Amino acid sequence: MGSTGMSLRTTQRAPRSCLSCASRKVKCDKSVPCSRCIKRGQADACVREMVIIRGEVTMWQDSPHVLTYEELSRENQRLRREISVLRAERGELRQSNERPVTLGRIKEFQYSNGLEEQLWQSICTTPETRAGSTISHWKDIILPSPACSDQLIAYDRTWNSWVHYALEYPHFSNECAMFIGSMEENSSLDKADASWTAVYFSVLSTALLMMDDAEAENLPLPDGITHQEASANWYHAAIFCLQKADFMRIPSIRSVQAIAILGISFNNRGDSELGEHLWSSAIRISQRIGLDQGHSEMASSCLSAEGQHRLWWTLVICDWLTLSYKPPRVHDTDFDVPLPSATSTDEEENVTHPVHYHIFMARTSTVFLLLPPGYSVWSIVFG
Repeated sequence: MGSTGMSLRTTQRAPRSCLSCASRKVKCDKSVPCSRCIKRGQADACVREMVIIRGEVTMWQDSPHVLTYEELSRENQRLRREISVLRAERGELRQSNERPVTLGRIKEFQYSNGLEEQLWQSICTTPETRAGSTISHWKDIILPSPACSDQLIAYDRTWNSWVHYALEYPHFSNECAMFIGSMEENSSLDKADASWTAVYFSVLSTALLMMDDAEAENLPLPDGITHQEASANWYHAAIFCLQKADFMRIPSIRSVQAIAILGISFNNRGDSELGEHLWSSAIRISQRIGLDQGHSEMASSCLSAEGQHRLWWTLVICDWLTLSYKPPRVHDTDFDVPLPSATSTDEEENVTHPVHYHIFMARTSTVFLLLPPGYSVWSIVFG
């Protein structure tokens, strides 16, 4: 029994909204005391709900955001280095008319001083973006409601599918409907195909990550769960499912699909290092199952020949369109896969279709690959 005499409810996550706002069904800013309780003069009565999670009575506790002395010291050192580089760059570019400043000299100076590399490393190691995994067990994964799942799958189909080209609709949406139906019938998540659930949670996480905040806040998410928390949970769930599928030992098209979709998320979540390793794995798995040969029997159960071409080129595009100092993982002589094409009835050649964007990116990435070592693509653009 709680302090109010009401029985405590069992849930997956402790709610962040206060009891007063939850009972009035109004939006809470999730701080304690919240702004609404302060305005009503009830700041002292503003508390969060006490619930039971895995048999333990608990209440949401805000994590401290105060930086330690060591973190502040490292941040100051990083800022001093960036300031010194910027000052040196400014002095370098103050040249006479006899030596005009060119884009090539700017790029050369920046690379020689490692400014981009320093900024990139600072992003990779920012605690706020690279949070540790919240998933250590199947029970830690938040399952969306059927309505929430349908909305996120529809979002992926409209906005993300033509970026990753890892899925074919309506085949995938039909699979999702069957999965949610089985979960509604009390099927156990740990009994599902882990390689498929990796794809599913990749889609949910990435869709919610890319969705506009106003739209995301209107999703029917579980009580007390923000859309940022749900997206992070599903991101870690996808990686958890990949591990449970033993993707490094068992080559599967599902693993390639999941990683290709997560490719939209890695850098946004400060997980660029993990993304680099998983992308290399996806290319290796693709080669193992024959995706680099134009048609793979091991992928034919969920992707047509054209779908396989598009997914392979997603891997190649993201490999070749990298910073110039990173060698490619795959070369154009290593595979025999035609460029994507608009072939189905709803992809007429006379109509602009998202696949044309994919074709453009494939051709552009080929230009990057064929540039001589040390040659900047910017010289093509600016002369």
